[in-house]
Amino acid sequence: MGLFLFVVFLFSCFGTIYLCCIADPNHSAAAKFCTQNIPSFTQKFAGRLFGAECRDYISNKKNFKIGYVVIMWGTWAMEVHSGYPQMPNKYVSVEHKYYAWILFISCLISWRIVCKSSPGYITKWTIPKFDNYSYDNIMFTDKICPTKGIRKLARSKYCTVTKKHISRFDHYCIWVGNAIGEENYRLFLVFVFLNFCMTWYGTWAVTFTLKAFIEENDIWNRPIYNSETGEQVTTTYITMFQFLIGRQGLPMGVLLVNFCMALALTAFLSFHFYIMTILGMTTNEYFKWSQVKKWHSINVKKYEEAKSSGNAGAPYNINKVITFAAIGKHQHEKVSSPTYTMPELPEMDVGCAGVGASYKADQMAGTSKERKNVFETETTGKFDKDAAPIHSASELPGVDVGRTGVTNSYKVDQGEMASEKKTGAPVDDPGPPPKNIYNLGFLENLSEVISPRSLREDAQERWLTYLKEHGKNIVSHRKKVEGKKRS
Repeated sequence: MGLFLFVVFLFSCFGTIYLCCIADPNHSAAAKFCTQNIPSFTQKFAGRLFGAECRDYISNKKNFKIGYVVIMWGTWAMEVHSGYPQMPNKYVSVEHKYYAWILFISCLISWRIVCKSSPGYITKWTIPKFDNYSYDNIMFTDKICPTKGIRKLARSKYCTVTKKHISRFDHYCIWVGNAIGEENYRLFLVFVFLNFCMTWYGTWAVTFTLKAFIEENDIWNRPIYNSETGEQVTTTYITMFQFLIGRQGLPMGVLLVNFCMALALTAFLSFHFYIMTILGMTTNEYFKWSQVKKWHSINVKKYEEAKSSGNAGAPYNINKVITFAAIGKHQHEKVSSPTYTMPELPEMDVGCAGVGASYKADQMAGTSKERKNVFETETTGKFDKDAAPIHSASELPGVDVGRTGVTNSYKVDQGEMASEKKTGAPVDDPGPPPKNIYNLGFLENLSEVISPRSLREDAQERWLTYLKEHGKNIVSHRKKVEGKKRS
């Protein structure tokens, strides 16, 4: 029975991790059931049972951070109650009691810091501070955000949870109830690393505590009896595991929780280290880029088929490019990229487990107030207090706009594309795979995480100069900047 429960537990843990973190809910019915149907049903059931306030509380992603506290304190309480009395032992010295407390408190402190940290909010007054990246005209183009009415900076994204523009947006983390962006990404990585250390440390400590228990009581050489039949059974690893489940239930529970979380955090931390240093991308950009590569591979295949059928269009011309002058720090730089003609990528929420499912049209539109703000933005140019544009930008295309704004990842002539579909026009060569201009190499990518561009001295001075020119009171902020320099 113990072995059966253990197998069920493992399948449940790894199945949950796969369905919630890896599988695509748009292509997997099981993933959709776990990530969309269950939360939706829970919210509706809570609303009917406890009222609208309870439903709104559950549906608010900012409140999910309570789950981290419950898991941490619950696991820690079981460890202190059942594991600490067995320390010190043959393998785990008494000092590890204090080491574990230090690591546990460090995790909670780092969690609190990330919860309260600013990811880098972009407003009309902070654009000069965060305008540090050129547009690649693939994932990011120079457009006005229809929701907020400010220029959409390269590598930024409108977060539907915080309802603010985030500089170098990575994802929204429900465990800290905060968006992760340019200015708090390093703090988030420290938080994840501390929890990574905590879970592996807990796995080691409990494993060797149980090993000491087995050796001190000479369990391997003592007879073990079946609790149901009363017959003596051969001592194997399986029967030993069943014995520990019965005699050391709480430590075994702590061990299994720590081990499963350690595996998940190892995969999560490895993923972030890979995209951060090797690819030079954020989580948001990683999923955007995967769609770019998919589009390119599909169109290369279409072009090869068109060549074989004699319907190939113009070959790729490397000189046919979009030349774009960036604004701000890079105002003298120009970025050239191929004129890729592809439909716009959908803007999807990015969380710890990757991209969320596509919203329905009414969900994308948001509340009537948000729709009104979008309408005013496109027609009258009147914006809310954080939405006054201070830089010029190209005219918005006539497309539907939702809470997350228009993606505008590529410049597309919708009319020509529709015409091509109707007339069967020749298929042009999409050219070589696009390159990520934000990948500057391992060391430079790492330095941008450790020392974000927006917090560097030149960006801070440029920001303060802009505020001063526009009569903004910057005395208090200058003291804060100078304090950071001294530290």
